[in-house]
Amino acid sequence: MFYVLGLISFLLPSVQGLEEICYEEVGCFPVGFPWAGTRERPEGGLPWSPKMVNTRFLLFTRDNADHFQEINSSTISDSYFQTTRKTRFIIHGFIDVGTEGWVPDMCNAMLSVEDINCLSTDWSDGSHTDYVQAANNVRVVGAEVADLVKTLRDDLGYSPSLVHVIGHSLGAHAAGEAGKRMPGIGRITGLDPAQPYFQDTPEEVRLDPSDATLVDVIHTDSAPFIPSLGLGTGQLSGHLDFFPNGGIQMPGCKQKEEYNISDIFIAFQGKHDDLVCNHLRSYRYYMESITTPSGFTGFPAASYESFSSGAGFPCPANECPVMGHYADLYSGATPSSQTYYLNTGDSPPFARWRYKVTVHISVPVSVLGSVWLSLLGLNGKTKMHDIYSGRIQPKQTHTAFIDAETKVGPLVSAHFIWSSRNEAQAKSVTVEFGGDGTRWSVAGGSSSSCSDVRKEGEFAMETLGALQTSLHGGALLRGRWGYYPCPRKRLTLVTFWSLEKTLITSRYVPLLISIVLVKRYGNLIIVIIKGKFVLGRRSSVIRQFPHPISNPIGKRVSSFTASLIRQRGAGRWRCARWAYGGDVGATPAHWGDCTD
Repeated sequence: MFYVLGLISFLLPSVQGLEEICYEEVGCFPVGFPWAGTRERPEGGLPWSPKMVNTRFLLFTRDNADHFQEINSSTISDSYFQTTRKTRFIIHGFIDVGTEGWVPDMCNAMLSVEDINCLSTDWSDGSHTDYVQAANNVRVVGAEVADLVKTLRDDLGYSPSLVHVIGHSLGAHAAGEAGKRMPGIGRITGLDPAQPYFQDTPEEVRLDPSDATLVDVIHTDSAPFIPSLGLGTGQLSGHLDFFPNGGIQMPGCKQKEEYNISDIFIAFQGKHDDLVCNHLRSYRYYMESITTPSGFTGFPAASYESFSSGAGFPCPANECPVMGHYADLYSGATPSSQTYYLNTGDSPPFARWRYKVTVHISVPVSVLGSVWLSLLGLNGKTKMHDIYSGRIQPKQTHTAFIDAETKVGPLVSAHFIWSSRNEAQAKSVTVEFGGDGTRWSVAGGSSSSCSDVRKEGEFAMETLGALQTSLHGGALLRGRWGYYPCPRKRLTLVTFWSLEKTLITSRYVPLLISIVLVKRYGNLIIVIIKGKFVLGRRSSVIRQFPHPISNPIGKRVSSFTASLIRQRGAGRWRCARWAYGGDVGATPAHWGDCTD
């Protein structure tokens, strides 16, 4: 399978006739079945000697966070290592290093929140070779980790239960080898354990739950290696197996159709980042979980599809494990594997918090429309999330799950946006937090096409006063370009007709108001109108919009300005400002960058 990575034919003669190979420093390694001659491992191979693999242990502590101290079994007693601390080993994977990059960064992230011994396990000499050889070399790496833990136990009285071994890709199986050779290790974390040459092999070959008291695994690239080039295993390998985003395709990573097997080697050298993007997300999620633990809550489910439909929500008995650094705080681990699912963002910060939102909408007749909702709590607010798009029936309830980019805390308000030419009533909104099942219910009244639930029970948009209050300063739509970004593909969110109806049915109009409009005419979107209005015929307003407006009041607007925005290509927005005065026509100013 990995013949394109080279050198396999040179290994075969050295294996034939051997049952095991032994090295004085680390002991013996069987080289026959099941390490060779199987469908999963068709070609055999000998692990290199410890001298060739050249495993190095680089110690980071709070005493030397900026520079590592290289240690070994002979020097650890005279190092910064302290037996009063927990110890975390981090083992990199194929064609990687432990002297720079993500491994030292992870040590420093840990040291920012806890006083530990962090040991970067650098085996770069043994990993920078063809894949099959590197897959064999991890056995030596694991043996050397086990030997160091044995020294800690025998010479310093340090319990293996205080040891946590974290391994990425091939490094995860090195961690498993360490656990097999040194019983009693407290925890092993597999960060997308390597699939080729390990998936579907017997337990003695790969990482498995028996390798430590707790084994937790993050799967991020578990599509089949052939034909999909998945680099991580999809096989359950721990007590807690987490599948973020389903475990196959991570948000923000490109699909792999354009690549082939021969690209893998250079991908790990950084020349095809897209090919290894999913695979690398495992340690990036873990690193963020160190400082944002609650943003990676895993929900128990049999599959990603059932999770997406609501399985495991909210957390049973108000407890779910958190993927990553604090998975060991979960009290519900069992001897058998348990699967957990969650969603992440497509770029840092990846953390997400899951909410269930139920909106009861009342419309006079069946209509096509869309519903968006934003949550505002004591700790923050979310962007607008799509709740439903399609045909909405009278007195219908819609439920959706929101993976919010912030944990809002106790709910203060919910901002509701309705897209249709018909008016609607939001009878109620119920929000439930997945972490502990806390629920907030908002009982509402009538709602126009753009409504603001500023406090529990407030949907009022019938009077101009309520409109002015809830939309003051553009607060409802504050977001990417200064206002909440109503989804760009459907920008008719607050229609002129519904707003006009509010204006002309009021008995009076204040002299100074702020009004927010969003109306799309081809490439042009009218976003904000701010101005001074008096009772009168609105002849100048007619020039803004293509639709005639009937206004029985009989007087005119004295002056106002309109901010305009248009889209030019994906993600590119340009703005201008029009000035009006009485019946005088208007000319757009120079198009420039959008501002508040």
